[in-house]
Amino acid sequence: MRKKTATHESSKSLKTFFLYTALVLIVIIISLSIKAFMVIQQSKFDGQHPFVLAVASKGKVAKIIAFHPTKSIAVLQVTGKDVPLASVGKTLAVPLNGKVDVLSNLSSDVGVTKLLTDVVLRYNGIKADVTVYDLLRFIWLSKNIAATNQTHESIRLPLDDRKIDKTVSQLFTDEAISSENMSIQIINATNIPGMGTRLERVISNMGGNVVAVSTFQKKQTKSKIEYFGDESYTLKKVKSMLSFPVSKLNKEAVANIVITIGEDSKDPVVF
Repeated sequence: MRKKTATHESSKSLKTFFLYTALVLIVIIISLSIKAFMVIQQSKFDGQHPFVLAVASKGKVAKIIAFHPTKSIAVLQVTGKDVPLASVGKTLAVPLNGKVDVLSNLSSDVGVTKLLTDVVLRYNGIKADVTVYDLLRFIWLSKNIAATNQTHESIRLPLDDRKIDKTVSQLFTDEAISSENMSIQIINATNIPGMGTRLERVISNMGGNVVAVSTFQKKQTKSKIEYFGDESYTLKKVKSMLSFPVSKLNKEAVANIVITIGEDSKDPVVF
C-alpha cells in the first residue's frame, strides 16, 4: 500500500514539474514574441525608399552606406581626417537616416556584409538608433546585391565643400524627392551666420529643390516647418530628418515648404 502511494505521489510530482515547465516555456515564448513584434514595429527601414546608415567606431565614422530601393548599395569611406559621428551632417552634409556607433575598434577595410555582421555580433556594445532587425535586413540585402550594383567611393579630407557635395549627392540622392521637385525655402532665424546654408547642403544632397535661403532679422525661439497644399513625401522626409513641428499654411508662400531654423536648433546634429 505504501509503495502504491509513493508511486502515485512521484507521478503527481512529475506531472506538476512538466506542467510548471510548460507554463514557463509558454511565458518565455510569449515574451519573446512580443519583444520581436515591438522590434519589428520600431524598424526605420521601409524597403521602399533609400536608407542612409553611418557606421562608426568609437565615435569616428568608418563608412556611410545607402541602401536604395533599386536593389543597389552606395558606400562612402572617408580618409585623411576623422569625422565624428555627431558632425556628419555639418562636415559632409550627408542626409542620415540611422547611426551605429561600435564602442570598440572596428575595421572599415572590409565589405558591407562583413562590416555589418561584425556590428551585429557586438550588438550589446553599440549605440544605435536602428534595431537589430534593421541591421539583419541590411546584411541580407548586401549579400544578395550583385557587385555590379554596388558603388564605392572615397573622399580624403580636408576637401572643398563643392567636391564633397558632388560625391555625396551622387551616392545619396533620394529619387522620390528629386522626382517630386517640391520647392523649399530655408529661413535662418538664429544669430549664427551660415545655418541656412548648412541645411541647404544636406537637403540638396538628398535631392531637394531649395529655391531660397534667407536670414530673418528678428530671432525666433522655435524652429518649424510650414507647407502649402497636400502633404508630400518630401515633407515627411524633411520632418523625419529635422523633427521640427509642422503646420499648414493658409496661403501660398515663396515655396511649397518653408523651414525656419530657430534658437532651439543652434547646435543641430543633422546639419
